[in-house]
Amino acid sequence: MKKNVHVAVIIVQWYGPAYDMQCGILRYANTNPRWGSVHIGAPMPAVIPWLKEHKPDGIIFHPARDLSGIEKITAPKVSIGPDVGTEGWIGVDDHAIGAAAAEHLLDQGLQRFAFAGKLNSWNMPARSAGFHERLAKAGFSEESSCAPDLMVKGTETRDKWLDKWNPVRAKIAQWVRSLETPVGVFAAYDALAWELAFAVRQAGRRIPEEIAIVGSNDTILAEQSRPSLSSVIVPWESLGYGAAELLDLAMEGKRPRSVPLLCPLGVAVRQSSDIIGMRNPQIAKAMGFIRQYADRSITVNDVAEEMSVSRRRLERQFHRVLDRSPSKEIQRVRLETARSFLARTQLTIFEVARRSGFPSDKQMYAGFQKEMQMTPKEYRNKFCLQK
Repeated sequence: MKKNVHVAVIIVQWYGPAYDMQCGILRYANTNPRWGSVHIGAPMPAVIPWLKEHKPDGIIFHPARDLSGIEKITAPKVSIGPDVGTEGWIGVDDHAIGAAAAEHLLDQGLQRFAFAGKLNSWNMPARSAGFHERLAKAGFSEESSCAPDLMVKGTETRDKWLDKWNPVRAKIAQWVRSLETPVGVFAAYDALAWELAFAVRQAGRRIPEEIAIVGSNDTILAEQSRPSLSSVIVPWESLGYGAAELLDLAMEGKRPRSVPLLCPLGVAVRQSSDIIGMRNPQIAKAMGFIRQYADRSITVNDVAEEMSVSRRRLERQFHRVLDRSPSKEIQRVRLETARSFLARTQLTIFEVARRSGFPSDKQMYAGFQKEMQMTPKEYRNKFCLQK
């Protein structure tokens, strides 16, 4: 392999997670002295001519727009997202993203649901299937408990963008007005969640009391929206890091290893779906306390003391509102924290257990076996890219 390789990264900058993916790629490049330069971006739409002129040693790209002709570029290529027949590819488990959104809305106590997605987008079928299958598993069938899906056409160019988007926005508004409330909506990406929230406000309906919304990708748009948008957390930086690792193998003439689809890292809960916080501030406060201190070996008695109620009363309130005990919620938060550490770091299993709040690594092992039917080590081997 050449001592200094030149890598081109083709990820359109208006794509929400572009920054995080690029950070992952650069993090890998900064630890690999053979990567002499990384060129982020290329002139749009003249990507292919630019690649032919500059002749990079390797290419990482995210096919968020048409890149017809890239298959004719002879340099090794790795795709982030769909498998488009390149030397390597890495993606996220879109089925699991849909399931995570459904799980979150179920936790809010909702009994009616709806899905909104983008037409002709490669990951929409899996996100929709994961969402509806998780609801069906909980006893909410698509026929009896779900509104018809909303599928909108995206705008792939900025030319006359507003003229093209106005009919889409009208379709969204009509769909929002047709929803039977209260309802939980999973918008398959954050920009659509933002549009839904706009339509809900225009219709004079309340978020989240009447229409709760959860998006996906956890982009800055979700944080900056008003109300702020709950969103499924996708490990974009890990995807970028993994893509760089695969490309490095391909540039060495090696066959890139098979990489499992990365799982989402939970849901960032914000105002757009925090129904529990609206309906039961005391339970919301208890859950906030658990999220903040679960890594400090807190007990149910600690939560009850913080809430100034008896343990028995706290447990009754949790069962009535969440249909689970405070101890189950503490365990759930600790497992979620441990999964994040295992997927993102190389901390020892003992250290992961300690930082996640488990009294011992044996208790963490037992929790993983019960909830995920695998050990922490097996989870890391399956989902961690930083090997």
